[in-house]
Amino acid sequence: MSRTTLSEFRAFGEIAEQTRHVLVYRSLAQSLTPHQRDQLGATLRHLAAVREGFQLSLRNGSAAPAEIRDIVRYTLCTLDWSFLEELGLLLEEEERVQRLGIQLMAFAHATIAIATLPHLPASQVSHPASSHYRDLHSPRRPGEWLERIEELEGVLARIQADVLGRSSAPALRRAHAYFDASAWLVRDHLGRFGCD
Repeated sequence: MSRTTLSEFRAFGEIAEQTRHVLVYRSLAQSLTPHQRDQLGATLRHLAAVREGFQLSLRNGSAAPAEIRDIVRYTLCTLDWSFLEELGLLLEEEERVQRLGIQLMAFAHATIAIATLPHLPASQVSHPASSHYRDLHSPRRPGEWLERIEELEGVLARIQADVLGRSSAPALRRAHAYFDASAWLVRDHLGRFGCD
């Protein structure tokens, strides 16, 4: 593993650890500090990379063509292009191939973290009302993956804005589970790489 890749992997763990602590703090009905809100902002930026990795990983054979078309349409429709018009700019075709950043790695890590949930050791569970996550399973279809990513983003955005209601309890538990698994995977693997 290259130093750059290892450093990005370590950053995933730091984001997950910080987010776990914020979620636990918030579950104790505490208002967030400005620093904790900033941490959630960093986590939301990470989840944006996860979303981009998901979009980049879609393949023609990974789902029914209609589902892929719906996801592409949905993605394009959710982008707000008005800022370009406000600046007096036109959207032009990019002729160069853009280099990928960490998007695919972020999505791959997210898929492994979510797949790990039913097997996560009880000692790693931070959700105050849970002793395990055996009932949480991976999404199977691309649309379900997009829904899970959006759910994570939505939960964190509502926590950051301090508007999380009781109806968000299952989604909040899934968010705890995701960040528990993500943090544990990084800690466990860094130890295996000899990089504690």
